[in-house]
Amino acid sequence: MIRQKLYRYSLNLFSFCLCFDPDWTAKALILCVLMLFLNYKSFNFNFPSKFFTFFFIIGVTYLLVNQLLIGSLDDLRLLKYIGLLILLYIIWANYRESNDNTNVFNYFVVGVYIVGLLNITIGVYFNLENIQGLYNSWEIIRIIDIQKIYYGMYLNMAYIIFFFSWKRIKVHYKFLLFILIISLTITILYFVGSMASNIVFLLINIYLIILSINKRLLKFFTPFFLLGPIIVLLILLLPSAQDIFSSIDGEKSRMRNFNINKNIIYENPFFGHGIGNERRIMQMSRGEKSWEFINNYHAHNEYFELLIGGGICLLILIYGHFIYLLSFYSENAFRYLTISFVIIIFYFSLIESVLLRFHGMIFIAYFLSFFLNNKFLKTNYNG
Repeated sequence: MIRQKLYRYSLNLFSFCLCFDPDWTAKALILCVLMLFLNYKSFNFNFPSKFFTFFFIIGVTYLLVNQLLIGSLDDLRLLKYIGLLILLYIIWANYRESNDNTNVFNYFVVGVYIVGLLNITIGVYFNLENIQGLYNSWEIIRIIDIQKIYYGMYLNMAYIIFFFSWKRIKVHYKFLLFILIISLTITILYFVGSMASNIVFLLINIYLIILSINKRLLKFFTPFFLLGPIIVLLILLLPSAQDIFSSIDGEKSRMRNFNINKNIIYENPFFGHGIGNERRIMQMSRGEKSWEFINNYHAHNEYFELLIGGGICLLILIYGHFIYLLSFYSENAFRYLTISFVIIIFYFSLIESVLLRFHGMIFIAYFLSFFLNNKFLKTNYNG
């Protein structure tokens, strides 16, 4: 019993540290693994389903074969991600909380907002005479090492978790608490200055409003939310749309990168140019005097990153896990939390190679491994 409590405490700590410095998160994860070994006598493991297990094995096999035969071992990010996913799946499979298995998410939410408040406090302290200068100042004065695009991803997820759990919070004036969280989230987003984070926050709130008004109507709109990134990619193929995006974004490097990567994908759409070769192939296709070449720019788009390395096959095998989640849960609030998570991943993948950095990799592995543990299916967020 004591060992199991220590295990729960270690996972709570890990959840709290998830968006802190990678070094902190890694140490908290190591502690969690140590507590897991202490509970070896009650070790538990279950597969989501035979279909998913087969699909996962096919994915890992393709990844290894592609990387060994036509790819390069210089970049092992996808293998690291698979390893993290398996490790965190085992951690969640052995997490047992008698009251509510999702209480651990409260620590994640608190950790995310503490990171935002710490950086805002520092920002205000050094910019008392120029409050407007706080906009988009995250990268300049942050004291917690997490890039703004990744923090925006964490903040949107923390906000969603709070939305689905605030009704169960036993405090007076809960509505005022909800207003406070919305105001705080908007304030932090202003400080972060990430357009993508703001757009996702808007989309998530539209989704939640529809959910609150009419759940039947949501069935009609959900496919549009999920297909949005594909629609955006198709629209960006139009020159006029690229001009509009460049004028909003304020630079043309992203669109140059988009067009170069698009042409690379066309050369070998099904199997790609080899996992681990992505950056080298992109550099070979760029002008030597271009900003992207000089800064060794990555794809800034997870869809393109996967397509360049492993083609359509790899894209399906990686994102198929998220599609699988959509049919994994029955019609309850927990299903909507899962869909919200998938929406966040799909949209942030448009403007960032989310599996390229630690904070993106650990975020996806943490929540995906949790949602795939079907032991939570009947115990949380029902109704």
